[in-house]
Amino acid sequence: MRILFVFLHGIGDCLMFTPALRMYKEEHKSDIFDILTLDLTKEIWQNNPNINTVFVSKFIKSPPNHGNYLKYFFQRIKIKNEINEIKKRFNYNRVEYVVPQSFRIFGLTIPIPGLLNRTILKKFDKHETVKLCRRLNVGKDKKWPDAFFKELNIPSRNIKNAESLLKKSNVNGKFYVLHTTAFARNRKLTKDESIQLINLLYNNKIKVIVLQKEDQNKDTIYIKTQDLMTSAAIIKKCSLFVGIDSGPAHIAEALKKRSVIISKAFKGSLRYIETKSFKLIDKFDIALIKKDINEKRWYLFLLFLMHYIS
Repeated sequence: MRILFVFLHGIGDCLMFTPALRMYKEEHKSDIFDILTLDLTKEIWQNNPNINTVFVSKFIKSPPNHGNYLKYFFQRIKIKNEINEIKKRFNYNRVEYVVPQSFRIFGLTIPIPGLLNRTILKKFDKHETVKLCRRLNVGKDKKWPDAFFKELNIPSRNIKNAESLLKKSNVNGKFYVLHTTAFARNRKLTKDESIQLINLLYNNKIKVIVLQKEDQNKDTIYIKTQDLMTSAAIIKKCSLFVGIDSGPAHIAEALKKRSVIISKAFKGSLRYIETKSFKLIDKFDIALIKKDINEKRWYLFLLFLMHYIS
């Protein structure tokens, strides 16, 4: 059987979909999976072993969950025609339209705006990946949510690109990665907050890399990569990731990178993904951020001290 998944969402949602897709593939080993996605996220799927062919939508350029729901509703007519064209060319047995936050009415899948989802429906009691797995009817025999690790495969060429960029920027040894901007205005940090954070990180005497051009600071290295996977390779090499709830934060989580995430828009609703190395702070609080950044350093010092004494 050949299946086309339609998944027109951002970096974070794509990474949260990877466990559901992996579980589905485990139960349907002989099936061929293709995906229709955004240009923004195509690299995630081009390097995913469970996906055969990646199609990029001609009609949606940015994730619809960033607020353009009315526009997205009308675009779906065009998307339907796009899907029909692909179906004719490749003769799919099934098309699965996957929407993480949605409800079905009269056979239609309708996306739910994030604000409505958080404040009225209170749907953040479970990880979005759990919902995706249940939508595909997979993972019922597995632990929840232990099996839901996100997958991100970085090609060697992007690792080399990252090494070259770091070398050009004279980055040797340990460094921090900072990310403070996003499509959604209620997630990104203000100019003053960004400056406070840069100063805090720089005071640790470790180089700070910002993944996009922001207000220039002489103590900071600004790197703007040409592709998503090179950014991921830089995050993989860092000793600490500090940022907002956006695509790079999900990349850091998928790479099991020690992180401090400021989830301003969600006010604690995302705490279901908090782990020992992945700290979530539900507002910009420089004291809390400082505590979580320094926590691991004290822990490592104590381990070293215990080893030396013994």
